[in-house]
Amino acid sequence: MSNSPLNINSTFEFSIPHTITRYDKVIYTPAFSTGDNIFWQLEFHPTEPENIEFCLLYLIAIPNPDETQTMKYWDKRSNLSAMIYIKNCNYYKSYSLRTDDYSVRNRAWGKNFNKPLNTNYPITIGVTFNNTKLERNQIDSPMTTTSKPKKIINLWEEELYDRESNDIQFELKDGTTYARKSMLLKRSEYFRRLFQGSWSETNKSIQEIDNNSHYVIKVPDIPFATFKEMLRYLYTDEISFNNLNCSPLEIFKIADKYLISNLREIARIEIYKMLTLNNAMNILFSEAWKWSDLKEDVIDFIVLNFESVRETVEFKTLASEYKGHPAGIEIMHEIVGKLIPKKYLT
Repeated sequence: MSNSPLNINSTFEFSIPHTITRYDKVIYTPAFSTGDNIFWQLEFHPTEPENIEFCLLYLIAIPNPDETQTMKYWDKRSNLSAMIYIKNCNYYKSYSLRTDDYSVRNRAWGKNFNKPLNTNYPITIGVTFNNTKLERNQIDSPMTTTSKPKKIINLWEEELYDRESNDIQFELKDGTTYARKSMLLKRSEYFRRLFQGSWSETNKSIQEIDNNSHYVIKVPDIPFATFKEMLRYLYTDEISFNNLNCSPLEIFKIADKYLISNLREIARIEIYKMLTLNNAMNILFSEAWKWSDLKEDVIDFIVLNFESVRETVEFKTLASEYKGHPAGIEIMHEIVGKLIPKKYLT
């Protein structure tokens, strides 16, 4: 018999006692799954903040390890369709959702509903998925990835401080560090091109240090801490956004320069996560506008939260001064272009 999965409809339903909904606190259901490493959760607001006659229900996607590493839409969810609903005594409301536009940018989609008239009965919230898969075999892949042993990571990190075991010397803005040519060639397209040709950052002379030949590469525009964190990622696949020089934006810039696509995507996701109503415009006009994908991420955040962003001091200041920015007119046109269909065509 074939072990291929069967396509079915799946319903997940949760009953909330009326004594809980009276407190108007946000309620989250336990996580549930529609497939291998595809997890979801419902979020219920007994009262909508802007209209006390309504309640809110969201379907939240819980990202798996692969989904947290990309800004693209999560395509493993896109073949589903979902209907969220609320019901209690003599009351039933539902709303159909698409699942092909879930991503790091938008992990939750939902709908406001008129509140049930009778609040003395439990409220049931739920979701029905179409086209989920009923597996014939047990699913045993983990939800989380296995972390690397700390001892191994520390050993690789120590390599970066060992001048004798490395053949590349980087002279940075505020320090010197070392690396192995063989490691850089395997991990970065930039360094593959660098050592196969004669790029401008390479010092043509080879510096002899204690009878060990080192390529000397001068990088005067990058702080030691940022460069060291990039090397640590190349050696260990670990990254830490732990200070100003290792902020997501600084790591994004260095990953973009050295053509480290995986690290660039990780940093891009972290930049989106750190966006707030008060910093989005500054990040857009100061740095993000230089890269088309990052610019689009920040503009999408501003458009999604425009009613609140427009009230911030940062927005009012930049809106009055944008013509003095080298890309100010283009940026504002893009924001307006996305706002018009959002406001008038939905």
